[in-house]
Amino acid sequence: MGICMSCASSGVGTYENAVIIDSRSDNKTPSLLGSAYSQQGGKGINQDSAILQQGFGMDDGVLCGVFDGHGMNGHVASILVRELLPSLLLDQKKSISSSTDGNDYVEEWSKACVGAYQVMDDELKSRRENLDFSCSGTTSVTVIKQGEDLVIANLGDSRAVLGTSSDNGEMKAVQLTTDLKPSVPEEAERITKSKGRIFALVNEAHIERVWLPNQYYPGLAMARAFGDFDLKEYGVIAVPQVSHHRLSNNDKFVVLASDGVWDVLSNDQVVSIMSSAGPETAAKAVVDAAVVGWRRFPHVKMDDISVSCMFFHERSQNLTFLHLTIRISNYRHIRHLLIFYRFFVINSTKRRRRKESKINQFSNIKRRKSIFEQSTMGICMSCASYSNPDESIIHDTYENAVIIDSRSDRTPSLIGSVYSQKGDKATNQDSSILQQGFAMNDGALCGVFDEHGMNGHVASILVRELLPSLLLDQKKSISSSTDGNDYVEEWSKACVGAYQVMDDELKSRRENLDFSCSGTTSVTVIKQGEDLVIANLGDSRAVLGTSSDNGEFMAVQLTTDLKPSVIEEAERIRSRRGRVFALQREAHIERVWLPNEDYPGLAMTRAFGDFELKDYGIIATPQISHHHLNIKDKFVVLASDGVWDMLSNDQVVSIMSSSRPETAAKAVVEAAVAGWKRFPHLKMDDISVSCMFFHEIPQNL
Repeated sequence: MGICMSCASSGVGTYENAVIIDSRSDNKTPSLLGSAYSQQGGKGINQDSAILQQGFGMDDGVLCGVFDGHGMNGHVASILVRELLPSLLLDQKKSISSSTDGNDYVEEWSKACVGAYQVMDDELKSRRENLDFSCSGTTSVTVIKQGEDLVIANLGDSRAVLGTSSDNGEMKAVQLTTDLKPSVPEEAERITKSKGRIFALVNEAHIERVWLPNQYYPGLAMARAFGDFDLKEYGVIAVPQVSHHRLSNNDKFVVLASDGVWDVLSNDQVVSIMSSAGPETAAKAVVDAAVVGWRRFPHVKMDDISVSCMFFHERSQNLTFLHLTIRISNYRHIRHLLIFYRFFVINSTKRRRRKESKINQFSNIKRRKSIFEQSTMGICMSCASYSNPDESIIHDTYENAVIIDSRSDRTPSLIGSVYSQKGDKATNQDSSILQQGFAMNDGALCGVFDEHGMNGHVASILVRELLPSLLLDQKKSISSSTDGNDYVEEWSKACVGAYQVMDDELKSRRENLDFSCSGTTSVTVIKQGEDLVIANLGDSRAVLGTSSDNGEFMAVQLTTDLKPSVIEEAERIRSRRGRVFALQREAHIERVWLPNEDYPGLAMTRAFGDFELKDYGIIATPQISHHHLNIKDKFVVLASDGVWDMLSNDQVVSIMSSSRPETAAKAVVEAAVAGWKRFPHLKMDDISVSCMFFHEIPQNL
């Protein structure tokens, strides 16, 4: 059995901000079951996010967390905390353990929580030049399970509740956290002592809020939070309330939820729902109940709702947790199962086998479909419509690929897929994205990011998460000062500006994350109508598949592999005192080195991060090009060098042209894997592909 996740299918505008991570070395016999679920409310973008990580701190350890953002950039704060807090907790614990005898690990984890939360808050503050968190931020409630101990850290008004059985066998709720609102006397006392003001507005007399001493803003509804720096001098703090609980045989599960749940459901109601649901559907069951609860108040906009839960014992019911099977009824629902906004799943589990009996469920799926393709180490997602209303979807494998659909019109004019597979060099440092509805209903963004260095995987994820919004922001800013007649030129400038802001964003994190010799490539293709704007940083590649006059497919490379072997790139680096040479044992690979030291040996000339080399010719300015589509252009494929090291452009285009859109990315990756197997003395690189087709493919494919 393993952790499964529920994905919303509740209608237009429901986006999933929940993440499950499995970092256990032994996943054959899981001792924990759980799920995570997030649903957008009625107030705009979903600002909640949630996480459930197995193998945290120890093989049977777990991290469970819910983060409820607020303010203009609350959704960004929530995502950043979800992304960075786990590693900060581990770093703090490691640092504390190195200076103690290790006998009181609960105390060490408690101190680690306080330290990590403070570092996380400082991290948000360091971003103030590019992201405004003065009146934006996020709550955070986390539960760390280490053996039979729970360490609970709380910031704000999200909540953790324990489900435990009484002596007579009935389930009861034990609240593990306090809702840290201005109405709590101790919290109010601290704020007022710091000259902050607390009062409720006339039209919401039941909600106490925090205000600046002499101004009627921001009106924060909690007393502790990440961010909200305008109020940090006036009593709002980022110091978590930390507690400990020792598990007993009666304790069955813990559930964490944002206030979108607790505003309409009691602790007892939530525990009752949890105790009657299977672990893989428990989070969704709670969210569904909360949605029903909000419907009792039609004059109030529903809040975002997020739940993360973990069970401590296997359930006695005959439930199948090996696979996630979700019944769907039409394309309106499948779209939200399949296309995620700010949602991704990482899983380092080496094998998730599906039962042979499940394979037959796909036997009568028609061409116009949306399915997840299973493999041992990847994810393949398709953007297409679904023609059979009664099929089931099975999702049992996850990797580093994301698809987003932000179109208002769901009739597909674009079909594509993404796929990422881990190589032999540790964690998968690649990631990829395919976003439909980017900037316009028939627009799209396609991207592949290939990381390198100790923190390369973090750089890749951050770029994938932040770059799309930065591109939109830059385009909006540029369009506001022009007549809007040359949108290709505007998008080209937006790419250059967004890439620079993204690099500055990574640099601003230097106190907590070291990108001095770590970074990521980035190749992106923006489709706007019949125009493609291509931006490239590093040695990932974009290739166009187009048909010749005789109907044969041919490859057109849209980008240059920006390596030190490129003359213009080497000239720039050497002109800035950087050195370019190859090591004797790999004479075919030119690398970039510091003027007087034999490191870091970067194999590309442009990248996000790699700040040790930024004074010596490595730049984050993308190479921009434009292509106007014609009727012969069939698709574009982006891939990391793990593909191009093994396959030629023509080979990739041939594979793409003979594959269905929903399996094309996977087919390219599989061919690259076969290529790597010809060189058993080499460690296979991570491999990622993102592709989009411009026209429906023939029925007989």
